[in-house]
Amino acid sequence: MRKILLVIIASFLFTSCNQNTWMKTDSGIIVRINDKTGHGARFIKVDPLSQKIIHVVASPAKKPSSDKSLCVIASPRPGLKYNLTISGDTLILSTSALKAEVSINTGQIIFRDISNRILLAEPAGGGKSFSPISVEGTSGYSMRQVFESPEDEAFYGLGQHQHGRLDNKGSVIELQQRNTEVSIPFMVSNRGYGFLWNNPG
Repeated sequence: MRKILLVIIASFLFTSCNQNTWMKTDSGIIVRINDKTGHGARFIKVDPLSQKIIHVVASPAKKPSSDKSLCVIASPRPGLKYNLTISGDTLILSTSALKAEVSINTGQIIFRDISNRILLAEPAGGGKSFSPISVEGTSGYSMRQVFESPEDEAFYGLGQHQHGRLDNKGSVIELQQRNTEVSIPFMVSNRGYGFLWNNPG
């Protein structure tokens, strides 16, 4: 009898811990990461905006900034259908076209198409890092985002630049408006996905 009670209590503690780490919202999921490095994301919000668009917000704070985005004006469609399943420490948010897998422990995100083919993936442990900075007395963060990319992947877009290349893979591109330089923070991969980088700082 004692052993059975111990198992039940342990299961209850594990379930409670998970529920404090993530929650389902009206529009998607929120995951709170116990970051021990001091440089990772502590808050991740994943919302499907349509069957083919997933919006991700990551922050080093316990909640995102209240500043209104100058770039993303869409909001989740009312009644948008999606499924949420749990596999080990991973939350899987699925629409009819996409899947977003989020690790509860590290915040790593992997995007797949409906046939389970990986479209875009952060490295193991998560690819987001934040470093505190101060510019003219204003505090903020310098952010780094890393994704894995196969050798045969090509990236197109990001605006008009004078580097003379069509494929931007391997390029260092500063997204700043200058004479003859037009920066648009959107790129398209030959693997069939697009990526909007919403970081107006």
